[in-house]
Amino acid sequence: MQSSQTDRPLSIGIAVLAYSRPDHVKQVFDALRRLKVRRFLVFMDGADDRTIREKQEEIAAEATAIEWADVRLVRRRVNLGLRRSIVSAVSDTLQDHEAVILLEDDCIPQPGFFDYMQAGLTKYWRDRTVRSVCGYQFPHVSTISPTISGSLISRFVPWGWGTWRDRWIDYDTDLRHLLKLTHETGTYPKLPEDVRAYIDSYAALDDSNDIWSINWVLAHYLTNTMCLFPSRPLIANIGFDGTGVHCFKTDAFDTTAVHPAGPAQIQLPEVPSLDTVIDRRIIDYMESHWGKTMITATDTGQAPPSVSAANVGQVTRVILDNAPILDIHTHLFPPQHQKFSLSGADDLLTYHYLTVECLTVSGIAPKRFFALSKRKQAEVVWDTLFRANTPFSEATKGVVTVLKFLGIEPGLFPYSEIKRAIDSSRLNDEELLNRLNIERVIMTNDPCDEEEWSLFERSDWNRDRYGAALRLDTLLLKPRAAAVSLARLGLIRSAESIEILEFQALLDRWAETSRPEYVALSLDGVQLKSLRSDKLFLDALLPWLQENRMPLALMVGVKRQVNPDYELGGDGLGVAGLSEVEYLARSFPELRILITHLHHDAHHALTVLARKFPNLKLFGFWWFNNQPSLVQQTLRMRFDLLGFGFVPQHSDARVLEQLIFKWGHFKDQLHDALVERYQELILAGWNVTEDTIRRDIATLLHDKPASLLHSGCSTACGLEISASGS
Repeated sequence: MQSSQTDRPLSIGIAVLAYSRPDHVKQVFDALRRLKVRRFLVFMDGADDRTIREKQEEIAAEATAIEWADVRLVRRRVNLGLRRSIVSAVSDTLQDHEAVILLEDDCIPQPGFFDYMQAGLTKYWRDRTVRSVCGYQFPHVSTISPTISGSLISRFVPWGWGTWRDRWIDYDTDLRHLLKLTHETGTYPKLPEDVRAYIDSYAALDDSNDIWSINWVLAHYLTNTMCLFPSRPLIANIGFDGTGVHCFKTDAFDTTAVHPAGPAQIQLPEVPSLDTVIDRRIIDYMESHWGKTMITATDTGQAPPSVSAANVGQVTRVILDNAPILDIHTHLFPPQHQKFSLSGADDLLTYHYLTVECLTVSGIAPKRFFALSKRKQAEVVWDTLFRANTPFSEATKGVVTVLKFLGIEPGLFPYSEIKRAIDSSRLNDEELLNRLNIERVIMTNDPCDEEEWSLFERSDWNRDRYGAALRLDTLLLKPRAAAVSLARLGLIRSAESIEILEFQALLDRWAETSRPEYVALSLDGVQLKSLRSDKLFLDALLPWLQENRMPLALMVGVKRQVNPDYELGGDGLGVAGLSEVEYLARSFPELRILITHLHHDAHHALTVLARKFPNLKLFGFWWFNNQPSLVQQTLRMRFDLLGFGFVPQHSDARVLEQLIFKWGHFKDQLHDALVERYQELILAGWNVTEDTIRRDIATLLHDKPASLLHSGCSTACGLEISASGS
């Protein structure tokens, strides 16, 4: 393959790597034929295993039978291993050519791939700031158009790529030497988290994983050189199907691009410079999913390997970052419910955690502040908490985490620039939930709010992604106001009060409409005590809950509007009400109670109660308790007393982007608590494996929460919501 330049053409060799997957290699050959490639090499490593040798004979037969291209088959006599076989294939190809395009047997080139590779290799032939040209692009970054444009990023990805002879000479096969250089040159802190996690692992320290690409990744960072990436995926990676030796079976890297017909139009940067936004988005995605590319998942029939005390942290981090999450309490809504679905810079900066901190720090009069538009409020918060002060609090640190996640460089920029950057970089709800591995979120739904409840009259939102929770604060704690509202809608007879049978009929109606996972109440101990003599609660709600196996979720300890001037941020701490919780758990053993508490001091007593009453389950760290210093202490105490008998977290997110830091920060705390316990077990002689850790994390973040919801019980018990007989 040759291309023209002003002085002389660039000679580009095409190399295909094959080993033991004839079906995959055939797909690569078919793609090369369709794309009219007329000359390429096939490199095949040696094999000691008879079964693999038989598969290699099949591959060799396919290669030698090709008549539509000039194919040179290079078979190694001995098994070199993955790293040496790839390094030697690239080096051998570059003996005869000045550039190389390498395709492993699971990388299927798509229309436009070779045009793009030739253009990139030619354009940056003389520019040593570009080290590689990569043909893959991540699905969340891709844009489909007749023109293939290019972005320069720092992260190398080895799925259909190319380089030049004068840059490949920098490839260092000694990984330990490279690790030493990262520290000596100050490169280590600049590496992505997943790269640091891998090079800190035993597999890297003893160089036992036989992975070649990490050396080339480090070469880019050590020399501050870049990779060219296309605007759409020009490689389909079919290797994550469970047949690979070094990766999980996963769809995290699947691409479904529809390639425009006709010749590809290539548009590349004239002067190569780092695209910081694309760079950050790709790095963030790889940080979340890199473990799927490096950990063996094939079934060998052997016992899973044990994890050592030294590398349990890295293994836990990989599994935790890729674990599915069920978020059992949020205030999110699907984007179709526009008035109630919050997202973007203004909503993020005007959340009451930040507005209260801003008012406290600045001394601005609350009435003056809340008279401003939301856009202006957000600007005041930004200027006060991020420009005039260092973002020290958990709430402000959360915004910094969001900026990093979105690939936005934090700094003392005017709010207009930050707003533009956030709103142009933010993801839609499906993209963000997928990035964060959040399979499902449970909303909070008030049936007495007619406009909010209208969500359930729509059919254009994803009910599988957004589950409902029936929140009855208004109805039970402000019954007169609720009666007026419900009578106006014609749902009850009198605006003076609600009758027991009317209430149960409403519950049936609302449950049929929304399919709730639980009924929720947010209150303090005084209000909870008052419900002990409330007929609607005792004679209507509790029997209905028990009949339908519907959980009751209590958020206890909040006193509403301690400072009304602070509006939504004006709530504070009320009476703890632990004796009332004990009364409910003891008096109604068939009632499933989920509980979280706003008082930090109440958590030890609640945890003891949860040991005594199996119908009482703790969940998450609510509001004032969701601070790292408190989470560290309480999480370990819960593990000490309950093992896996609780739900470790819920996000309580009201703005979509809050999921980024609420789950990100908590997973850091959970990681440390798990690793501390695993290390204790390992040192005590207990066998901890990757499967053990994977099972435990799945239990905590998904399976335990799912089992406590109505759908978890009704599925297990074969139940459906039934009418109350009213």
